[in-house]
Amino acid sequence: MVTQKEFSVTPNYPRFLREGDELNLQSKLSNLTDKKLSGSAELQILDAFTNENISSKFGVNSGVQNFSLNENGNGELTWKLKVPDNVSSIILKVVAKAGAYSDGEQQAIAVLPNRMLVTDAVPVFVKEGETKTFVLDNLKNNTSATASNVSNTLELTTNPIWEIMFALPALKNDQNNSADVIFNKWFADVLASEIFKANPKMKTVFEEYQNKGLLNSNLEKNQELKQLLLEETPWALESKNEGEQMQKLALLFDANTMRNSISQDWDDFKKLQNPDGGFSWYAGYPSSYGTSLYILKNLGKINAWLKDNVKDYQSEDQKQLVTKLIQYLDNEINKYADVKVKTSGPTGRLIIWIPEITGKNNIL
Repeated sequence: MVTQKEFSVTPNYPRFLREGDELNLQSKLSNLTDKKLSGSAELQILDAFTNENISSKFGVNSGVQNFSLNENGNGELTWKLKVPDNVSSIILKVVAKAGAYSDGEQQAIAVLPNRMLVTDAVPVFVKEGETKTFVLDNLKNNTSATASNVSNTLELTTNPIWEIMFALPALKNDQNNSADVIFNKWFADVLASEIFKANPKMKTVFEEYQNKGLLNSNLEKNQELKQLLLEETPWALESKNEGEQMQKLALLFDANTMRNSISQDWDDFKKLQNPDGGFSWYAGYPSSYGTSLYILKNLGKINAWLKDNVKDYQSEDQKQLVTKLIQYLDNEINKYADVKVKTSGPTGRLIIWIPEITGKNNIL
């Protein structure tokens, strides 16, 4: 069986673009009929966020070109483009028509900046009735001839818990599959779940955003584009205001989704534990002392924070995982005979130096 179109267009799309690029975008035309075909093809460049036609920004004032194809013949069309600044992501769309035939293709393309984003932040703590002056010296004394200001943001909060909530989506949206990233996803879900328990009004706010259907932008609906942006330009999904932040949180921390996510993230996480009890950075590699220690330390932190609520997340297989992990770390420490141990300070901290493992003092 042969499946084919009698007339087709096949654009040669780039994987990504960078500000200032100049390119010739080519598209192949195929005629599989036994007669000549004449028609026109049009290139459209759309803003991926709004679907607005922004072809003129790329120097394409008229994207329509005429063509003529011989019977059973091929042809080629070329458009010259120059990528402008301050365009984050686009959709390239090529549509061709010839008589009764038509065909088209479109592709989401990330546009990478030709600059590096540098952020300078100053924490401001002011008590009631107090006045203070803070100066961002790096911004005030900037002498760069090429630097341009992107935004100045002042965040004011009387409840620090909001800072925690707004930071959690960054953990959940990480696309890497390393052991520490998957653990952090589980950590974020557990943290959000406990915050909701302690702050029921916060849950009501998120449910209101969800019920109003505020998550219907073109970017959110286009999963292919969203995945591309997360991998190539993660800053494109930064929230422009608190309303957008609330929308993302409402989507991320839906109660049912959260319960399923906690279970799924833990299942994915425990599969990465090696037979010796340790965790490698990525699956299929030998256990890493640093990665394993990072996971154990943060498990200890969340257990201490949860206190009596730890039983809501602690199953028998979780206890076994921790036991094996501790055994692995003990074995790694015992491999080195020259280990110096002493107590320090009134708190009785135990300080262990293992230079052979880390090359520097490692405080457990």
